[in-house]
Amino acid sequence: MPIINSVLSWIMKQRLHQIELFMKFPNEVQQDLLKKLIIASRYTEFGRRFDFSSISSSREFRERIPIQDYESLKPYIFRLKAGEQQLLWPSDVRWFAKSRYNQ
Repeated sequence: MPIINSVLSWIMKQRLHQIELFMKFPNEVQQDLLKKLIIASRYTEFGRRFDFSSISSSREFRERIPIQDYESLKPYIFRLKAGEQQLLWPSDVRWFAKSRYNQ
C-alpha cells in the first residue's frame, strides 16, 4: 500500500504543478499547446492545405486559417466516415458524434 500511495502522491504533485502553470501563465500555456497541435497536424490534408509547417505564431494562424463551420468541414467528415484518414487529424478517427444547437 505505501508504494501505491507514493505513486499517487507523485502523480498528484505533477498535476498540481501543471495546474499552477496554467494559472500563472495562461497565455504561454495556450501558445505552447497551439504550437504542439499545429506541429502534430501539419501533415494532414488540412494542415498541408493551409501550410501548417510554416505557421509559427497564433497571429499567423488567425490570419491564414479561416473560421470553419460544419458546412466547410462536411466534405472532410464524409471522407472520414468513408474510411479515409489523415484529413483533419493525424490519428485514426473511428467515432463520430452529432450535436445540435439552436441558432
